[in-house]
Amino acid sequence: MKEKVLSEMGVAEPHNRDGKTPLMLLIESRHGQSIELLIASGNVRRLAKALGVHYATISKWRHQLGISD
Repeated sequence: MKEKVLSEMGVAEPHNRDGKTPLMLLIESRHGQSIELLIASGNVRRLAKALGVHYATISKWRHQLGISD
C-alpha cells in the first residue's frame, strides 16, 4: 500500500544515498528546503501538522538524521 501511494505521488525509490526516504524527498521538493532545516527546530506536533505527517514521524526523522529533539 505504501509503495502504491508513493508511486502515485511520483516517488518510487525506497531511500537515496543520504538516507532520506521518498517522503522526505517529496516534502523537500514541496517546501523548497532540506528536510534537515524543516525539522531542525520547533514543536514536533506543529511541524508534523505543517508538513502533513504524524508527529512520531518527525521524531523518527530527527533521530535518523542525527538531529536532537
